[in-house]
Amino acid sequence: MKNIIRRELQGATLEEGKREIAFSLLRQGVPVEVIAKVTGLSEGGLAVMRGREGEM
Repeated sequence: MKNIIRRELQGATLEEGKREIAFSLLRQGVPVEVIAKVTGLSEGGLAVMRGREGEM
């Protein structure tokens, strides 16, 4: 799974690109911990993103 995520991150050097990919992976059910470890984004920030998705 980590290899798939890393492949998706290639070329996403901007923080915004990483967030977009992280949001997409969250929707696909990838655990927050895995996304945080691979992207370098905080677990707390990802949890907030997941919470906002639930509001939509």
